[in-house]
Parts: sequence; C-alpha cells; structure tokens
Amino acid sequence: EHLSGIGLVVDRGQNDLLLTVVDEAGTPLAGADASLIWETVRDGVRNQTVRSQGKVSKEGSGEINFSELGLGPQRLQLRKQGYLPQVVNIDITQQIQHERVVLVRDSEVE
Repeated sequence: EHLSGIGLVVDRGQNDLLLTVVDEAGTPLAGADASLIWETVRDGVRNQTVRSQGKVSKEGSGEINFSELGLGPQRLQLRKQGYLPQVVNIDITQQIQHERVVLVRDSEVE
C-alpha cells in the first residue's frame, strides 16, 4: 500500500507458462500469435497487463513460453491464419506450468 491509499498489484513473479499449440490431430503448429492477458479489479479500478508474445521455444515445435508471471488467473488468446481464434482461461498455480491448446481449422478458409 502506498501512503495515498492506492494499492498496487503487479503481474510479475517467478512462474513460467509453457504452451504447446497443436491442431486437432495433435500436430504441433508453429507461428501462432499468442497474447496473455492478466486483469484485476481492486477498489473499483480495473487494471490490465497484456503480454503480446511469449518466446518461441523451438521453431516448428508449437511451443511458446511466457516467463516471470505472477500467480492467478490469466486469459490466453491464440490466433493463427486458417484456424479459429481460441480464448482459454488459465490459472497460474505453479512455478512451471504446461498447457496444451488445440486450434481448430476454420472451415470457411478451405
């Protein structure tokens, strides 16, 4: 708490989120755009942090890593051309967290 009475909440910590992005067959998808959004409301004030892209672990692996995250809920938005956009709620609960996200091919693009 600051002397003004305004609390400060920061989305920063020692936690990593490792995503593996795959298609419906389980094949890793490279090149997905990932945004991780952390939002909190305190005393009626909404705060939001957006991390626009994690680090790609290995080209072609479908892996994306977000680091230095605080604990708590995050909203993940994924986009890849030819696939339907995906929004996933993820609760960061451990120091290294693995999540697998399946993107579905957009039938209107075919």
